[in-house]
Amino acid sequence: MVGAPSNPMTDSPDICRMLAERLGGTVTTLHVPMILSSAHIAAAMRQEPQIAIALVIGVAWGQEKVKAIKACLVGSYISALATDQATAESLLA
Repeated sequence: MVGAPSNPMTDSPDICRMLAERLGGTVTTLHVPMILSSAHIAAAMRQEPQIAIALVIGVAWGQEKVKAIKACLVGSYISALATDQATAESLLA
């Protein structure tokens, strides 16, 4: 991957942060799925105002992730994808 970090142990949140910094932006990590311990807490969370996020970039690669990436694309959970060529070709097949 062009511009990939030199440390192979760099994880996805770090890669997203580095990409955002290079593009002059910021990153907010969304921890999902959210598992709530009670129906009361879930109801309270549903009352919180929802924010609109204009651009969500997914960063993932590998044959073992193709089904999950495809589900994210079909479900419109991400609006852009950074991946490698082999994974991209599998998604398009």
